[in-house]
Amino acid sequence: RGPVTGIGTDDVDELLAIAAAAQDAAEGEVTSIDAKRDGTWEVQLTTSAGDETEVRVDDDLTATVVSTDAADDDDKGPTLTLDEETIRTLVDAALAEAEGMITDLDVESDDVSPYDASVLTTDNRSIDISFDASFAVVGTDVDE
Repeated sequence: RGPVTGIGTDDVDELLAIAAAAQDAAEGEVTSIDAKRDGTWEVQLTTSAGDETEVRVDDDLTATVVSTDAADDDDKGPTLTLDEETIRTLVDAALAEAEGMITDLDVESDDVSPYDASVLTTDNRSIDISFDASFAVVGTDVDE
């Protein structure tokens, strides 16, 4: 297994541009941003009704809707989203915990750890970091 290169970013403005490109392509608020091995990003948008749309964003910020799942009867809109302030704070908190490239940001309906970030380090470790609502670290998981 060789080194993983070209995955993720440590540039918060790049992540904000990726989120904006996805929102230009579909309705909803950003609830997940995930780097793919081919250099693209997968962004999940969730509407206030709970509909979820997956948008693929290329390195030139071309956004393409991949799929949309209509909300089930028990689905609801997100209580937390990855807005600009949240993305900035989450990236800062994640990179303070682990040096590397952000490969994943998520919000979840979890009272203990509603925010998650994944960082790929220069030595090819993937560190998954869970944060509480005030962006304090509540757990880490290292994949080697």
